[in-house]
Amino acid sequence: MPTICDRRARHIRGPAVATALTTLLAATTFATVAFAAHPVKGGTYSGSLLPATKLVTVSFKVSKSGTRVTALLLSNVPLYCSGGGPAIPVKFHAATVSKSGAFSSTATVVIMVGPLKGQIGEKLTITGKFSKAGEHGTVKTRYVKAPSCGGESSYSTTVSG
Repeated sequence: MPTICDRRARHIRGPAVATALTTLLAATTFATVAFAAHPVKGGTYSGSLLPATKLVTVSFKVSKSGTRVTALLLSNVPLYCSGGGPAIPVKFHAATVSKSGAFSSTATVVIMVGPLKGQIGEKLTITGKFSKAGEHGTVKTRYVKAPSCGGESSYSTTVSG
């Protein structure tokens, strides 16, 4: 049979556990909000693929409301095998910035000359996340007719203006 002390311990333990869990949840929520960075409203971001190179740059604008990424441009399609040619700029679709400060967009590049003219040559995906230091993300390139030339690169940008 439980003693008065046993009943009292159970009675105290319930509220104490509830208070501890509430405190932990509040601290976790605060930490998540504190570390989630948001874009500079109306800002223009630019940077390059990593390791830092001027060969392929990333640039975009953030809407005045801070909820959209627009004018998202890659200066050239990254090539992960031998070959080359003139630079092919890539324009991505506008993207929504999530509450956590992340965005994602896609683009395709149509072949302009040769026997494959008019066909999709490359499919690209860009994902980014804003931080207090700027923004960083990944560009993935898939060559439709030459899969071995596809790849993935990290990039980082900073805001100007």
